[in-house]
Amino acid sequence: MRFSGKALFTVGAASALMLLSPSIASAAYYGSETDYATSSYPADVDQHWEYIGITGVGVSFTGLGDWFKVHDTKKDGYAAVVEWHDVDGTRSGACVSKLGGGTSGGCNKNFYEGHEIEFRAALYNNGTFVRASAWTHSYA
Repeated sequence: MRFSGKALFTVGAASALMLLSPSIASAAYYGSETDYATSSYPADVDQHWEYIGITGVGVSFTGLGDWFKVHDTKKDGYAAVVEWHDVDGTRSGACVSKLGGGTSGGCNKNFYEGHEIEFRAALYNNGTFVRASAWTHSYA
């Protein structure tokens, strides 16, 4: 079987575009930083957690170590997400839990001390925003 140079170039260009385009290669979550929650996070002992939630997801933040905790409270197939931004800086992002319904996960960030951090609980369906809570805030 013979391929023309034009056919190989077209296939190669399409493959390169898929690798370089974030909208094609990966889901688009809130902000410029996306982390995926792991099953490890600090215990509630000696931590002060700020909490907000909606049906299906609850999220918490503690300034002691700059941890987000994501509680996927419903087996509905949606990803439980913390959307956040640094009010005093330029950073924003998401902590995405794909650990499954009935689980909790955490993301560790490193914010400047004393910065105000706004965050909210959100649900996504295969990278597409579904709904979110109101914003709440805490301090790093």
